[in-house]
This record gives sequence, C-alpha cells and structure tokens, in this order.
Amino acid sequence: MAHQGMQRAFATWVYVHPTDGRFVLANAEDWSYLQVDDTPLFVTRLWIEHAALWASLSNTTSMQISRIYQRLDGALLLQTRLGHAYVWAKLDRHATFQLGELATDVSNKVAHFPNFTVLLVDFPKM
Repeated sequence: MAHQGMQRAFATWVYVHPTDGRFVLANAEDWSYLQVDDTPLFVTRLWIEHAALWASLSNTTSMQISRIYQRLDGALLLQTRLGHAYVWAKLDRHATFQLGELATDVSNKVAHFPNFTVLLVDFPKM
C-alpha cells in the first residue's frame, strides 16, 4: 500500500481474533480476516527516555524495550501485545538506523546505551 495515510489507518485496525487467533482488519463499520505475510506491526521510531529505550509502533502505540530479536535474515523485531495476543513488530529502516545511532556499542548480543543495556536475542525457532 503506497498511501501513507491509509497505511497508518490500516495499522490501527489490525487485531487478533479472540477465538481463532487469526489476524483481523476491523473498524467501526466492518471487519475481515487478514493474511499477514511478515509482521502485523512495524517499529517506526526509537528514542531514549528515563534511562530506557522506547519504540513507537505503526498502530500508534508505544512500548519500552528490554530485548530485541534478530531473525536469520537480519531483520530486527520486538514482541508486543496486540489486544490479548503477543505479536511481532519489525523495525523499519528508520528505526533500525536510529538503533545504530542511539547505541554507544553493540557487542556480545548486548546493545549498550547511556545508563542501560538492551539484550539482542536470536529469533526463536518456529
């Protein structure tokens, strides 16, 4: 989807169906099942606040980060809640670049920041 306004709107309409666990695109008028090819959410921005790393997600929520997962293809992901379910959110290019800019060092699966660290964990095998 090329239109950024529609991307933002659709991202706020993504949910996990409470009984069957499938992704749903729902607004006040209607809903439909949705096939997600990669991750249902994206991390669009990172920042440091109160000695912690924070992320803005594509569904307009934010979360504090304590661990970042790395897939075999190199993609960086966070695990977050979407309603009652846990889902993956992939760092977009901008957020990945910000991670490199904000970290003072990355070594031995730990990203070091002023006054705190974030674990870099191998993505779980499915």
